[in-house]
Order: sequence, then C-alpha cells, then structure tokens
Amino acid sequence: MANCTVQMLIAGGLILFGAAMFRWMRYPIVDTVSATFIQVSVVIFALSIDYARTRDTREDRLDVRSFPFVLRQSLGQTMLVGLAFFAYAFVARDDSLSRSFLACYLAALFLALCASGWALPGLLGRIFFHGPHRTRTLLLGSVSSIDRYSEWIKAKQHLGIEIIGVVSPGQPAGSAELDPFPILGCPESLPSVLAKHRPHAVVHLDLPQDHGTLEDYRTLCDRSGARFLALCDFAQSLSRSVSFFFDDGIHVMTISREPLQSPINRTVKRCFDVLVALPVVFLLLPPLALLVWAIQRIQSPGPLLCRQVRAGQNATPFVLWKFRTMHPHNTNEAVQATQDDARIFPMGRWLRKLSIDEFPQFLNVLLGTMSIVGPRPHLPAHDTAFADVAQRYRIRSFVKPGITGLAQIKGQRGETQTDAHIINRVESDVYYLENWSIRLDLLIVLKTIPQLILPPKTAY
Repeated sequence: MANCTVQMLIAGGLILFGAAMFRWMRYPIVDTVSATFIQVSVVIFALSIDYARTRDTREDRLDVRSFPFVLRQSLGQTMLVGLAFFAYAFVARDDSLSRSFLACYLAALFLALCASGWALPGLLGRIFFHGPHRTRTLLLGSVSSIDRYSEWIKAKQHLGIEIIGVVSPGQPAGSAELDPFPILGCPESLPSVLAKHRPHAVVHLDLPQDHGTLEDYRTLCDRSGARFLALCDFAQSLSRSVSFFFDDGIHVMTISREPLQSPINRTVKRCFDVLVALPVVFLLLPPLALLVWAIQRIQSPGPLLCRQVRAGQNATPFVLWKFRTMHPHNTNEAVQATQDDARIFPMGRWLRKLSIDEFPQFLNVLLGTMSIVGPRPHLPAHDTAFADVAQRYRIRSFVKPGITGLAQIKGQRGETQTDAHIINRVESDVYYLENWSIRLDLLIVLKTIPQLILPPKTAY
C-alpha cells in the first residue's frame, strides 16, 4: 500500500475515532449526525486510496519528503475530504452536520496529516528497517553511474539500504576511487563476490546493453539468493521525459509524456474550450466586431477579417481568423510584424497590443481547429525557419494550437528577434504539452487576463 494511503488511513482514522468518541461522550445515543458522519467517512477512505493511487504510481513508497511537499499533499487530501462531505450533504440534502464540527474536524485532519506526513516515513523506517532488517546491497555499474546515483543511494539509507561495496568494470578489488563505497571487484569476479559477501540485493546501475548480460546477472543472483534490480533511467540518459504504459500485454515506453493522448483528458479539454468560447462568441465578439469595423472604416477601409493559413495539430493546415489590423492588399504577409510597422494602421496597433485582433479565433475554437490554451500557430514559412533553429519545434504540433499559451504568459510573444527567443518559446510549448492539466489551462487563462489590460512591451 502506498505511503500516501497509509498516512491518510492512519491520520484520518485517528481523527475519526477521536471525533466519534467526542460525539459519543456528548451524545450517548447515536444520532443521525453520527450516522451520517460514519457513512461519509467510509466514502472518504475509499477516495483516499484512489487519491494515493493516482498521485503516486509506485508501490511501497516510504520517502522522506520536504515539509512544503507535505503541506501541499495534506492540503490536497483535506480538500478531498471536505468535497466528499459537501457533495454528500448536497446530494442527500442532509443539513444535520454541524458546520462548526465539520470545520474543526477538517482543521484537525489537516494538522494530523501534516504531522504524520512529516514523521511517519522516518518512524516506519526506524521500526521496520533497523538492525537485522537492513538490506545488504551490492552496486554493479560503471564509475560514472555510481557517481551519478550516489546521492540517490545515500537518500535510501533510512529504508535499511546498506551498501557493502561496488562491482565496476576495470576496477580491481581494493581500489578506493569510489570511496565511501569499497570496490570488491569487476563484473567478471561477480560469482566470487556474491559467494564471499552474500548480499541481499544487487542493483545494476547502467542501462542494459543486451538482454543476455542481464540474464546472466539475474541467474547468478538467483543462485546466490540475492534480489536483482536494474535501473532503467532512460530520462536522464536521453535528457528527455519518458513515460511507460502497459497495453494489451505489451510494455511500451514513449519518449515524451503526453497527457492529452488520453481520450478522457481530450474530452475534458474540449469541454473547457467550448464552455469558454461560447459566451465569448455570442456576447463579446459581436460588439467587438462592430467597434473594429467602425475603426477600419475611418482609418483603413477593407474587409473586417483576415484569413491566414496556419499549421494546426499534426501540422494539418487550417484557416485562422483575425480582425484585420494591417492595410488591405498586404503582400508581405510572411514578414513578422515589427515595432512601428508601416503596414499596420494607427488604431490597428492598439488592437494588436490589447490582443483584440485575436478574438475571432474563438470561432476557430468552436470549429475544433484551435484550443483556448496551446502553442501559438505560425505561418508555414515561419514553421520551416523556426524548425531549423529549435530541434524540438515540430513537437508543438502534437496538440492543438491555442489562443494563448504558457509562452505568452511568460512574455514570450511578438516578434522573434533571436534564436534564443525561438528556443525559449519552444521549450515553454513543449513543457505545456508534456505537463498538461486542466489546472494548468485555468492558470494560463487567469494569467492571460491581466496581459489584456497591461500588455508586455513585446506586444505589437
């Protein structure tokens, strides 16, 4: 059972027991409040297990966490409990729970979760991984790998991991180069090392070069009665995030984590897009169109909208709509707009600065060619030029382009004057697609609103 779940059950159970005893002492007869309290608490503990499962996919976690992390985790668990109570009260139309009692319960639960989250891992480690319960561990790998993982290895000592030595290629027994870990020999001497030192576990630190070598190591460990573990840190070796999943009996590794590959996440994002775009299209877009039309009639008569072909999801071309801010018959569409650009009529500068020209793109959102949040779409000519500068540029097309994005709220908008501007913008976009969540979308939208009122200097 995950550490998060154990902590939730212990802390929540103690608080529940204390609260129930308090109510029993105050009210000897079990009333409807107590019954409701117990019913909802059962649901809460079921939810806590699911919360722990989704928040922590590795089993048997007993890591000592920083206090800020414990605070965030405890707050999330307490909010989950509070939402469960309020949802039950709303659905069941039950007003028997005292608000003051519930507030005290949630406050006590939060404090208990903070205390248990901070103290529980170390306490359990001292109880279950002390003395004879320590795991004598042999490290198997190159000097560079042992140096790279030395801090990670030391951080596991509270779990009873006792490093008895190292087996490393080209390192004779007795060498002190990997101090404080003694060198016991090279891989060829592994059988004699296992026979002499009798480790409980052998950890292979290098990426596997071939299955045959790993199978030989595993066979030797099986015969010696030692557990064999092999690290597969592809993320650090490839300098990219990786994600593993299980599909119909096959283990698959993807180099980039993509939350929006999930149909459920795509549905959530699409619902969010429609809910935001509908009121904008029907309430804001018509008066804005009338205002822009009037400005254009005075300063630059011509069509209200301009149509541009941009690259969308999977590099599929689509027509993007904008309020026209340049004089008609512009033949230099592929040239980026610059400060004091002569192609832009006077009030068009303010339309661009305040991002009013972007509002027709909410129509693109309803049509499904764009999203509220995502990487900004560029002209095909710019895509080719930018891809030559930023190696990961084409990855942006894994998701729908957006009206706003993570790069934009960081001030990375407007003209890209240097290669560094392009690379920074691309890194922000790639981070977004690898770390998408509905919470991140909401945060980006909320941070975009102030920029509509006080736009950055790069907005022109």
